[in-house]
Amino acid sequence: MCPGLELNIHGRDARYGDMRKAVRSFRLLLADGRIVNVSREENADLFHLVIGGLGLFGVILDVDLELTQNDVYEKQVSLMDYKDYTGYFKKHVQNNPDMWLHFAALSISPDKNFLKEMIVASYKKSEKNLRNYNLSEEKNISRDKFFLGLSRRYSWGKTLRWDLQRILRKGAEDEQVLSRNNAMRNPIEFLEYHSAKDTDILQEYFIPVDKFSQFVDGAREIVLKNKINLLHAGGKICSGQ
Repeated sequence: MCPGLELNIHGRDARYGDMRKAVRSFRLLLADGRIVNVSREENADLFHLVIGGLGLFGVILDVDLELTQNDVYEKQVSLMDYKDYTGYFKKHVQNNPDMWLHFAALSISPDKNFLKEMIVASYKKSEKNLRNYNLSEEKNISRDKFFLGLSRRYSWGKTLRWDLQRILRKGAEDEQVLSRNNAMRNPIEFLEYHSAKDTDILQEYFIPVDKFSQFVDGAREIVLKNKINLLHAGGKICSGQ
């Protein structure tokens, strides 16, 4: 089973969007036990049904993927108001041939900047030399898990966590120039959570760039009205969105 394909997963690449575009072909186990080859040319109807089909049309056994170079990127981080984001993206990311990866996060601090202030990170292709291309291990897992726990329980914890994100947004010096593989690797270990009383729920929406601020305004109203315990609000730009 390939969960990434079943969920139509996307990464931080603003050019190529979801994983579908990197898939050349795959072998699929059907309900009747047959194994078929699936691509854009062979069994093309299944190609479009299975990717994002949540396993309803068969089990993916293996995949032939199109790979790309593990280039060197330089990270650029800035703060901005959410209403400025659409214009920023169109000018500095969408039409920039050197900008490859991009993501952003909105403030969850329950103050006047709630879902208004943003941390925006972009990765520009760099000619700088990189000594180590190895995939790095995740760092500061206990620290990030601790502050996530505070923000889960307390309003002041959300403010504290956002303030720390603002302070740490640029990261260490050796994190500013890094390989594509490391830039694409999202930290996830700190998200592990076990509780007999509640659970974390992830919801994902695909929003046209021109409708971004309008969507955020609506989301803010819903979250505040229903007193939703929001732990994170951020995302990646997918090609064509």
